[in-house]
Amino acid sequence: MGASGWDYRAPYAGSVEATLIAVQEQVLVSGDYIWPWDDIDPEYLDEDEVVPRPSSLAGLAAAKEKIAPQRKFISGDSPETKATHP
Repeated sequence: MGASGWDYRAPYAGSVEATLIAVQEQVLVSGDYIWPWDDIDPEYLDEDEVVPRPSSLAGLAAAKEKIAPQRKFISGDSPETKATHP
C-alpha cells in the first residue's frame, strides 16, 4: 500500500471543518491529486466502470456512489456471498 505525502496551509474559515472543506475543494478544482482511474486504459473497462476525475466535492460524492457497488463486489460482499454467509 502506498501513500502520498501532503501538506497545505489555508486561511482559517471559521472552523476546522470549514477550513478542511475549503482545502478539499481547492485540491479537487486544481486536479493535483492521484486518481486511480487515470492509470486504467478505458478500453479495458465497461462504460459503467469508468469513473471520471472529480473537480468538486459534489463530483467526489458522485464518484463514491459509483464506486461503492464495485468495492462491495471486490471485497466479497456480493449478493451471492451474503446469501451463503449471514
